[in-house]
Amino acid sequence: MKGAFGWISLGTGAGVLWTFSPGTGFLLLLVLGFSLLFERILGPRDLRFVRVLFLAGFFFRAALSLGLDGLSCLTEKEFPERRGPPDENVLNVTDHTRRFMQLGDSDYYSMRAYALAQRGLGNLPVVPHYYHGQYGRSGHVHLMAAFYALFGFSPVAVKLINCLLGALLGPVLFLLFREIFNGTIARWASGLCAFFPSLVLWSVTNLKEPLLILLTALLLLLFTRARKADRWKVKLSHGVGFALLLNPHASVRSEVYTAVLVLSLGAAAFWTSRIRLRWKGLLLLALFIAGLQARSAFRPFLAQALTRHVGYVNTSRGVYKYLPDGFYSEEALRRWAQTGEAPAGRGLLLGVAKAVGHYWVEPLPGPQDSPRMRLTLPQMVLWYLLLPPALVGMGAALGRAAWGGLALFLMLSGWGTLGALTAGNAWAVFRFRDMVTPYVLLFSCAGIWILLKGPDEILPSDVDS
Repeated sequence: MKGAFGWISLGTGAGVLWTFSPGTGFLLLLVLGFSLLFERILGPRDLRFVRVLFLAGFFFRAALSLGLDGLSCLTEKEFPERRGPPDENVLNVTDHTRRFMQLGDSDYYSMRAYALAQRGLGNLPVVPHYYHGQYGRSGHVHLMAAFYALFGFSPVAVKLINCLLGALLGPVLFLLFREIFNGTIARWASGLCAFFPSLVLWSVTNLKEPLLILLTALLLLLFTRARKADRWKVKLSHGVGFALLLNPHASVRSEVYTAVLVLSLGAAAFWTSRIRLRWKGLLLLALFIAGLQARSAFRPFLAQALTRHVGYVNTSRGVYKYLPDGFYSEEALRRWAQTGEAPAGRGLLLGVAKAVGHYWVEPLPGPQDSPRMRLTLPQMVLWYLLLPPALVGMGAALGRAAWGGLALFLMLSGWGTLGALTAGNAWAVFRFRDMVTPYVLLFSCAGIWILLKGPDEILPSDVDS
């Protein structure tokens, strides 16, 4: 009787929830589905850890998201709502649930997704600039648009998509990290990533970072599994999955980042293969010569990156410069626009090195000009403490976990340089750097293991597999 009463109560609660928020009910079903899926892909040794990591990560994020929505209502003195059908002038919806945190992008993405959903449903015209403008164009907004098309305007429930994506990051990273280092290091690193403050923050908003970080981890895991598989059917299935995820990954931020990721994986696989060293050396020489020949093709890209950096410096608060002052003049900008080429010289080379340095340490300690920047300081103290052991772990990975270490090193180097050249705003760097934060945390945990126990036994063992 007691069991029957429990099932009846659960069914009644589910029915009430589905009536008032079908989107929330749908996402909770996905949470249940993923929790059951872990039984199929994990052994008993890891199942409990991964399941607790996932469920704790989701419900912590969901509770925090709901709390922030409530705090927004108190701060903004308004509720997110739909007032009527949209037209060509107004969407007739309100969503300012993250404006009080100075995360206006989150609210804009919500309304852009609603506009895309209405257009997909044939409700035209509907405020054209929401789906024609370049700002906010990403695959993540289309995912939110599909949610709104299915369940209507539900700005509180839609954030649970990112809560789910953020919660999945822990299990996926554990599976990936276990392929590179031992199970203990994988647990430390995946647990740290699951509850790292900024990674949690993005996953209680409508920002695209959780999807991008999760897709990156999935691509790395699929490529690693395909490379290590013995049976061709397993290699093929993982390879197909890898290929299918490339386009969604490229749609979230930029095709350039996806290309660098693929090149990093390919280069690491080639260099750690059984091909003779002489052939590897010849290929490197050929690539170096090709790079010298392609310098003219690279200069327009560099000019575009530097122009974006200068735009940050000239229009934003909390900015920093890494180029000589002459690079920020109107004349320099006009010359870049006309020729499509960035000026070369010693000043530019030193500036690029300085930019990379800024990328890894911003925002620097000191007086901050906004509440959100002041909130970054505790995490930055932790970040500075984790960087030295990360260098130790990276060195060990390059020497012992050659394939995984080299692949992650190349990806971090490429993505870090891209982000460094285009950045110039401390808050933007703090946010965009989280594309690589999980792998820095992995190397940090490996470095801490080495400092505590020595470099032995850092690789996966048969027990971990």
